[in-house]
Amino acid sequence: MGCSGGTGTVTGTVTYKGKPVPQGIVTFYSPDNRVILSHLQPDGSYAAEEIAVGEVKVSVEAPQGAPPAPAVPAPPGGPIDPRTQVKVTLLPRRYADPNTSGLTVKVTSGKQVFPIELSD
Repeated sequence: MGCSGGTGTVTGTVTYKGKPVPQGIVTFYSPDNRVILSHLQPDGSYAAEEIAVGEVKVSVEAPQGAPPAPAVPAPPGGPIDPRTQVKVTLLPRRYADPNTSGLTVKVTSGKQVFPIELSD
């Protein structure tokens, strides 16, 4: 079941309009039909391991939902209101589909960096 060409690790940061995407999933679709997922960190970074070597399609999905609640300031010296911390990132739908995202990476053995810069 292993891949004779080997595997690689891909790391990077996902940005949308120049700002990090703080949550979501980056998915790698290998030519051997393997799918590898990596969750985005709050700074937009990701790391995916054991991706089959070769040309790989990529998709990025970020949470879709209602806009964040209005910012409500915490009282002086009080706790931070969690509603002020909500961040909703709405990406164009095309990035969620590996066939329309336009994102590919040539994975090689070992480690490599693949920054993903998204726009409208």
